[in-house]
Amino acid sequence: MQHPSPPPWYKQLAPWLLISIPALAVVLSSIGAWLAVSRPDPVTDNDYYNTETHLNQQLAQDRQAAQHKLRGSLLLNAASGVAHLQVHEADTAALPPVLRLQLHHPTLPAQDRSSELKLSPQGDYVGEFAPSNAQRWQVDIAVGPSWHLYGDWDAKASGPLAVTPGQQLISADQ
Repeated sequence: MQHPSPPPWYKQLAPWLLISIPALAVVLSSIGAWLAVSRPDPVTDNDYYNTETHLNQQLAQDRQAAQHKLRGSLLLNAASGVAHLQVHEADTAALPPVLRLQLHHPTLPAQDRSSELKLSPQGDYVGEFAPSNAQRWQVDIAVGPSWHLYGDWDAKASGPLAVTPGQQLISADQ
């Protein structure tokens, strides 16, 4: 009695399953490499020297803000783009007429916002910025090179954000 001869290897399922595993790995690795090379990483900073220089400036500004015992309460409405700041300090006569508000998104530079806050007759600062659907920002309020106040704003938090000196924000684009 003669046994039927087995079909050739290329007509069997098992060899193709074994070949498909490394072939799939090569295809997916190629796609992953293409994605990594074709899209820039917005989180990294290639200008380390300027970042270090800005960090040293911010430390000096933090010391000056701490000496004046500056702190504030900031209300942000990202949907309407309105900012309202009350600055608390021992000497309110030293407050400037305009403050710079910078809102830095932790990972997406396109979501960053910048605005001027102007002193109102009531003694607080009010300003507008481009509305956004961002849920989180690092807040930097400054008076030129004099001092900075910092805070981390979260859309889920209720009430005003306390902004104080000393919460360092490292950003190369300042």
